[in-house]
Amino acid sequence: MPGLQNIKNSTMKDNSQGILIFAFNNDKIDYFKHACWVADRVEQYLGLPTTIVTNEKSINDRQVKHNLVKSVPESGGRRNFDHKTDTKVDDWFNAARYTAYNLSPYNETIVIDSDYIVNSDQLLKVFDLGHDIVCHRNAYDVTGLDRFRHYNYFGTYNFPHYWATVLYFKKSKFAENFFDVLTMVRKNYQHYANIHKFNHFMFRNDYAVSIALSIVYGHDLDAIPSIPWSIPTCYDDVNISNLTDNKIELSYDERVDNERNILKYHRTYLTDTDLHCINKFTLEETING
Repeated sequence: MPGLQNIKNSTMKDNSQGILIFAFNNDKIDYFKHACWVADRVEQYLGLPTTIVTNEKSINDRQVKHNLVKSVPESGGRRNFDHKTDTKVDDWFNAARYTAYNLSPYNETIVIDSDYIVNSDQLLKVFDLGHDIVCHRNAYDVTGLDRFRHYNYFGTYNFPHYWATVLYFKKSKFAENFFDVLTMVRKNYQHYANIHKFNHFMFRNDYAVSIALSIVYGHDLDAIPSIPWSIPTCYDDVNISNLTDNKIELSYDERVDNERNILKYHRTYLTDTDLHCINKFTLEETING
């Protein structure tokens, strides 16, 4: 496991519950800035402390009020961060989610991605579910275009897909065993890709978590619990703007005629609803104001 160093904890609150965010920058995306902004919203809407897992290069001498834990970035492969162009390809340094159990200073932790916009107190309900570890089974497309249906399963044999975007765990033997298994899956990712027939060149936390959950629940897929609502998500061609305290404006094009390349423009709003915003660039513009 990479060496860990707590580099700022003077503002730590009660360690019973908190949020953990992994944020390692590449040359295209300032994940650390995103994580700090999300952590501010965690404090505003949830009243919880946040620990950001990052490195010195990502911090780049910036001062923040949130707890930081220094770790080593682990690449999950190169990926295109914008399917509309081929100019935004870079390494993705978020493959060490398996270290979350040991990194978290909290008795109960919710790991969230740095592109998860906290816009309500909904996540607090996760602490009351009574599970040692739990995440989302499904996502829903907030635009209504239903473009996440194919994420319900993965691989040739349609293995159930769980989302690592929001992952709750408590310090317990069962959760510790889960992260031991997750570590094993990460180290043997190509082996599991061969079994389930999916591309191993680009690591997916979702796939690794799904496989690990199956193993710790004795391969009884019906026994695996999940967060009892779908994760609100928008695709990477959706733009967000005019974000107020509890209202997010979304704009996007719907292709209504492929042959004639006719698009229909849409604008809609989310109020008091969290959002998994896959478009990192519109999120950056929103953060920058």
